Amino acid sequence: MGGTHGTQVETVERFAHGERLGTAVVEAVAEATGIDPLKLDTRLYDVVDPDGLEQVFGKKADGAIRTGGRLTFELAECEVTVYSEGRVVVTPP
Repeated sequence: MGGTHGTQVETVERFAHGERLGTAVVEAVAEATGIDPLKLDTRLYDVVDPDGLEQVFGKKADGAIRTGGRLTFELAECEVTVYSEGRVVVTPP
């Protein structure tokens, strides 16, 4: 935990268990910012292709978890990192 301009920055970590990665990303960003997911000023598809995210980091056809990859991008001024095993880490501004 750290402080920026008098506000506490908290990192949100979430695993996409039984949900699409895009959904996990949007919900984690909403939690980190305190903004309703439907009211975020930037849409996920404006930053990254949600279907592509699922193809690269979603479970394999046999249900096995992928390993060894990650993607970092910015959404709603938050730094978002998606890991191949389905972990989503969001750090707000």
